[in-house]
Amino acid sequence: MGTTPRYGVVRGKITDANDGEPVSGATVEFPHVATLTTGEDGTFTGQIRAGNHTARVSKEHYGTTFKDVTVTAQAVTTLDSALITGKVTAAPTEINVTAPPGTTRTATVTLTNSGTAPTPYEATTEGDRLTVSPAEGGLLRNGSATLTLTVDTTGLAPGDTRTGELLIRSTSGRQPVLKIPVTLTVAA
Repeated sequence: MGTTPRYGVVRGKITDANDGEPVSGATVEFPHVATLTTGEDGTFTGQIRAGNHTARVSKEHYGTTFKDVTVTAQAVTTLDSALITGKVTAAPTEINVTAPPGTTRTATVTLTNSGTAPTPYEATTEGDRLTVSPAEGGLLRNGSATLTLTVDTTGLAPGDTRTGELLIRSTSGRQPVLKIPVTLTVAA
């Protein structure tokens, strides 16, 4: 008498719900059974013990999805999933400020989330003489927020130039960090 194989093949493709493009490096976990990882094309394939499973599909900066799947012995089961994520953009994408010595000036930046999920954000600056507020917040789906960047020319001489960056970190899957160049020029 032969033994019945107790495994089936599970394969599928994981995509970004915002653009439909493949998500490489996503994990498809069958708890206590196996963890599979997607390739560059967003696909995965693996042998899984036959039976009912709940697969956990995830990747950093994306939402986690749980999918119920029944794996049949000696058969191929398809498991596709689209992961939700934020899609944060900033306007403007570059900031140039000219100010007289010994003063402060402000510029505003509008953040917009056109993604399939809400996302928190954190705003920081790199470079001296720059501050931003609010330093953190959240963006709902189709939501926006306005940041205020303050530049300070105290102690600088006319003609001095300083550069820096405004950094926006979020859970946007495709671009979790936005870098906005900032140039400060001290007027004569």
